[in-house]
Amino acid sequence: MSNKLKKEDIGRVTRFLKKYSTTKKEDKLKDISDYLEKGHSSEILSEEHFILEKDRKLNVYAHTIVYKNNFARIRNLVVSAYTTERDLAEIMEDCIIYSKTNGCKTVEITIQRPLEKFFINLGFKKIGEKIPTKIIMSYQFKEDKQISLQEKFQDVELMEEVSKKTAEKLRSQI
Repeated sequence: MSNKLKKEDIGRVTRFLKKYSTTKKEDKLKDISDYLEKGHSSEILSEEHFILEKDRKLNVYAHTIVYKNNFARIRNLVVSAYTTERDLAEIMEDCIIYSKTNGCKTVEITIQRPLEKFFINLGFKKIGEKIPTKIIMSYQFKEDKQISLQEKFQDVELMEEVSKKTAEKLRSQI
């Protein structure tokens, strides 16, 4: 017969999870201990509820949860009979922006199979299936590797100067 976790067992169980759990192996002991004491709320950095209204009527609802490991999940996506693709895209954009501003690298959502193509068009990728009617989709943020135009121009000027000096040296050796 199993036992419920008692406060005095938290230290032992924390070390046990650190050693054997594939999902907790990389976590700090303090984070695992917090998880055991407070449940999933200890893993959540922030969360936000988004609504979209039309003509003073609630049209779309989504709940976005940001976790400590740079990961977000959009939960409880609820649409009305009057929700358009544009409405859905707008609330998804808000959820994605919220996740990015909170440092996330990945956003997941579980959707109904008929919405798969729509979410792919938003930049999501299918990563699995929950049951035959539901799909798990993931959105990955791209790294900002853009260089400003000013930096590019500085690089070009530097290269031109190096080229001139190299050409001058070559001419002087001839």
